[in-house]
Amino acid sequence: MDDYKEIITQLLLKDFSPILLPNSESVLKFTTAKILSMFGGIIPTGAVDEHEMFTILKENHFTKTLKTIYHKDKDGNDTKEVSGYVYLWNLYKKE
Repeated sequence: MDDYKEIITQLLLKDFSPILLPNSESVLKFTTAKILSMFGGIIPTGAVDEHEMFTILKENHFTKTLKTIYHKDKDGNDTKEVSGYVYLWNLYKKE
């Protein structure tokens, strides 16, 4: 398990930064589960769980943002009516 966590950490820090860098693209915001799924092509299913992914992100100083979720109108556009909130991780893609 520790080998998998080390591989995830190395790849994550190779391609993403926890802070905005001069040549970074805009911030990408993902759930813990979504970030874990990014490694599904190389890490066996179940080898690392969401709790371990959370720990990797926290230990590498990735920050969290509260996102507001709005109700959609009949055309799929956001309204001003709030339907909920969700915390997401901030990742900055390296060039």
